[in-house]
Amino acid sequence: TISQHGLLQTLTQYLARYEKNYGIQTQIEGAEPFTDGAFEPLVEVQLLRILQEALTNVRKHSNAHYVRITFALEDDRARVSVNDDGRGFDPDAPSAGMEEHVGLRVMRERAEEVGGSLSLISTSGQGTDLVVRVPVKGAIHA
Repeated sequence: TISQHGLLQTLTQYLARYEKNYGIQTQIEGAEPFTDGAFEPLVEVQLLRILQEALTNVRKHSNAHYVRITFALEDDRARVSVNDDGRGFDPDAPSAGMEEHVGLRVMRERAEEVGGSLSLISTSGQGTDLVVRVPVKGAIHA
């Protein structure tokens, strides 16, 4: 669980299972500064749930072969992006399934609950880039 292992170890273990079960290659970049104690416990839990939901969406909808999760420090926030090489979609198209919109709304609500934000950039045929910004606790030196 996240309380025992921290965000990064929990995420790494999740990604190992994800790769094995679904054959989608994953990579984490820039996570080193965000080790234990970088986030409040609730932020950590919500961020992990958002990332899991994003990865579920990639698996179900994108036809991707590769997903990169990138951590970066942006002012006093962590900017965590999930970028896939899948088929992408038009987020404004009415044809996008309600299930996807519900998933996005839930992810956005989770981010906002901890003082963060969520944005999505996707273009049909060019993959999807989901960006979550959440507050970090204390000083982080990237």
